[in-house]
Amino acid sequence: MVLGWTASECAKWIEQYKQLEQRPSEALQEKSGSSNSSYLETATDILTTIKGISKTDAVTLVTAFGSIAAIAEASESELLLLPGFGETKTRKLIEAFRQPFVL
Repeated sequence: MVLGWTASECAKWIEQYKQLEQRPSEALQEKSGSSNSSYLETATDILTTIKGISKTDAVTLVTAFGSIAAIAEASESELLLLPGFGETKTRKLIEAFRQPFVL
């Protein structure tokens, strides 16, 4: 299963997978950076895929809430209290987490 924000993002992941299909698993780990990246780096990579969320915003979110799960469950009023989060950015973030996954 491949999950992404858009069909083109899913297509890029499938294309990358096909290019690395015959390589050992270590090559995939090196490519994704999963062996050396911290939770903050991984969470930042995930959150910055949402339009309007910068790296600074992502660090602010993870620092304030501690996890992506907690960010997804945060209320609008909690998000609006964060520095740099106005109504538009908060709305986009909430919409990103509330959208149903389409299979």
